[in-house]
Amino acid sequence: MNSSRGAFLITAIIMIIFGIVLIAFPVFAAASFSVMVGVAFALIAISGFVTWLTVRRATGTATVPIVSILCLVMAIVCFVHPIGFASVIGWVVALCTIIGGVCQLLDAARAPLARFDKVISIVVAAIVIFFGLCALIHPALLVVYMGIVLVIEGIYFVFAAAHAKSAIIDVDSWEN
Repeated sequence: MNSSRGAFLITAIIMIIFGIVLIAFPVFAAASFSVMVGVAFALIAISGFVTWLTVRRATGTATVPIVSILCLVMAIVCFVHPIGFASVIGWVVALCTIIGGVCQLLDAARAPLARFDKVISIVVAAIVIFFGLCALIHPALLVVYMGIVLVIEGIYFVFAAAHAKSAIIDVDSWEN
């Protein structure tokens, strides 16, 4: 049981720290995220071009490296317009947050938890859905909303660690 509590607490601390950083420095966080994604796209593009050249030399023919070209374009967009890219990807993050919140809500509703634990789980899921909707409506504030969600989820994990004994129930006892 101690390992569960430790895992909850470590996760909670990481979530709260990242949440505070996102709230305190939203533009820096968005730009940094875009640059990291740009580096990933650039590495995928380079890998694809190297593979294409290797195949071309070995066989004399190779199909056009379309994925590598698209990844290179995306990398350039991430490097040249990091905030613009972050706002576009914000829609995807907002939708994923809403879907994640709905899944949390459904899990909380069907989990055999004590009444208080169930209420807390449902409230946290509703807050996640709310901020996902806010991010969808106001994507410019996405990073701040995601920071708030991380802080709330982190606090919830602290709560879960404190109540790990009462909250963890054998999964086989769940109703289907």
